[in-house]
Amino acid sequence: MKNESLIAQRLVYDAVNLSGGPIQFVQNGKITRTLLQYARTSHQRYHESLAAKSDIEKNQSGVEQERKRKQQQFDEVEEKRRNLLAEYKFQAHECDKQLQQLRANL
Repeated sequence: MKNESLIAQRLVYDAVNLSGGPIQFVQNGKITRTLLQYARTSHQRYHESLAAKSDIEKNQSGVEQERKRKQQQFDEVEEKRRNLLAEYKFQAHECDKQLQQLRANL
């Protein structure tokens, strides 16, 4: 929107200067219905642009929250996996000790 606004402002500025300046522009009747209508609706277009920008930011925020939620789920499952592996390794080590003791008693 900023870029479009700057271009539009420059076009109007150039048109006014080419017609002899602001006073000559008005005196020669260069202000048309279309130009007046465009000026009247510019504020509405500005607010529509702000609303669109706000919607885009909200959507990006929602996407970011979803990504964080998925990352948290991933981290929880990964932690659970690590805990289970550690527990099974401990149990396997205990079984190995028992087997060694039984072999020694044979």
